[in-house]
Amino acid sequence: MFSYEKKFLEWVQKHIFVIFLIFVTIISVVLRYSVKDFVSKDFKVYLLPWYEEIQENGGLAALDTNVGTYNMLFQFLIALLTYLPINPLTGYKVLSCVFDYGLAVAMAALVHHVSEKDKKWNAGLAYTLSILSPIVFLNSSLWGQCDVIYTFFVVLSLLFFMQEKYVKSFIFFGIAFAFKLQAAFVLPAFLFVYFVKKKFSILYFAIIPVVMCVTSIPNVIMGRKWTDVFTIYVEQTDVFPAVYMNYPTFWTTLLSHHEVADFDMFKTFTMLFTLMILAVAMIILFKEIKEIQSRHILYYAFLFAYTCILFLPSMHERYGFIYEMLAIGIVFLNKKTIPLLVTLTCLSLYTYGAYLYDSIISIRVLSVVNIVTYLLYWYILWKDMKATEVVKN
Repeated sequence: MFSYEKKFLEWVQKHIFVIFLIFVTIISVVLRYSVKDFVSKDFKVYLLPWYEEIQENGGLAALDTNVGTYNMLFQFLIALLTYLPINPLTGYKVLSCVFDYGLAVAMAALVHHVSEKDKKWNAGLAYTLSILSPIVFLNSSLWGQCDVIYTFFVVLSLLFFMQEKYVKSFIFFGIAFAFKLQAAFVLPAFLFVYFVKKKFSILYFAIIPVVMCVTSIPNVIMGRKWTDVFTIYVEQTDVFPAVYMNYPTFWTTLLSHHEVADFDMFKTFTMLFTLMILAVAMIILFKEIKEIQSRHILYYAFLFAYTCILFLPSMHERYGFIYEMLAIGIVFLNKKTIPLLVTLTCLSLYTYGAYLYDSIISIRVLSVVNIVTYLLYWYILWKDMKATEVVKN
């Protein structure tokens, strides 16, 4: 072996971690660039008309009225995009893809915090799994959707929550909530930890609506009402009066069609049923788990979010994005969940394909698989929590 060859290999070995991350990042960029011209049905029917409406009404001047189902903060960002010399499709996708990398870094930081050993490489692998996840890739760069944005802030919020930096945690959670109502799926975990740990005041939860109001200041200046910050979310719950929206929920196994005549009654029943499941789960956890560790907080956020999405009505296939990302972090705490993470990913790929490419799926079969996966997650993570409890004692 030549001396310069040996030196080169030694240099590569010394910097293999950085080289690996650079390689992964380059691959992820190429993947996203390869689908930059794909136009989804959502873009044609919703996103592009909303963008054009904001642009035609003067960009920031259009913030005085609600456009589509945008919340205030996201409408503000789209209004800013209208001033840039890029086409709307590129604007939507670039905005989401920027947060793809933010989420990957946040996931790396989260895994670094909860890992007990190999922190550096676990963080690097978490970054890799996040940035190369087909769910992230398809959601943002292909579909042009923005689920990655609120998820990024939820992950940051969880990280600071684990570190007991509660003010920062609730600020980031408020931003997540300002972007999308689906951030609420993680809220039960915060409430449960508040009740059990008794480390912070319930007044900290007031930070969430305060942050939502602060992020809506540009819209209010342009003419929106402060009450719109919250009423828009109430209105969104009635946009899709269907039992399920291409997501394999628990109710898919019982109903042959996603529409029911008495949906209002069904909606009330399913919401109460979901609350009952959450309450029972919390009571059991409170009784059996005496000390909450950082890894437990990640488990709670995942399990409670999964519960909400599996049992609530009107769930879209993209709503699973939040718990699918948290499942990546869980893999580094319990390798037994690797097959379950693969299953979750495949489930979403099937539902994404059904919507984006009109592929045929059996939603009932996927629902059964989803329910079994959900129960297995509870079983594995419950055993993990009990095992760490025994070790602690």
